[in-house]
Amino acid sequence: MKPSKVFSSLFFILGTGILIVSIALCLLLRNMETVGRGVPQEAEAAANQFASALSAGDLDAAADLIYGQPDLGTEASFDSTAAGSIWERFRESISCESGSCYWEGTSLYQDVTLSYLDVPGVMKDVTALAKAAEADESMDGEQRLLDTVKTALAQGRQVTVQGKLRLVEEAGSWYVIPDKTVLSALSGGVK
Repeated sequence: MKPSKVFSSLFFILGTGILIVSIALCLLLRNMETVGRGVPQEAEAAANQFASALSAGDLDAAADLIYGQPDLGTEASFDSTAAGSIWERFRESISCESGSCYWEGTSLYQDVTLSYLDVPGVMKDVTALAKAAEADESMDGEQRLLDTVKTALAQGRQVTVQGKLRLVEEAGSWYVIPDKTVLSALSGGVK
């Protein structure tokens, strides 16, 4: 056999072996966590500020940290004092606890636990109490509604849900993208 054929055969076998080992390593390591990939402090700070703003009932500050900065209805006007009372009680009831940030694939996330006033439950209670109070003609309709709302709010139940925030960076600032569960919580669970 000529030396050139020996060398070409040797390089073919060596190249094939390296290719097989490379493919095997890629398949074995594809689902492993990336080594040395830390969580940016600014990202974690933004997620924690979001949770703190929600817990303080400051929906304007929370909206500023949501990607796209949507309007969360903080400037809403209500057609009755009763509706305004329910909204204020909802804002006061929000509690948000956040966990640590973590990578999932190429995206950064933080898990959160939200507790808030069960607004649909309060509305059902208001409806039931209002029907029961219709027979009482000693008060006007608005006062009867306010008393009904106060009673329903006193009985108001809290709902606790687990949600997830995705963290994104744009122009050097970090923002959160709430999942459907967190967005539903921000509306009080009203659909």
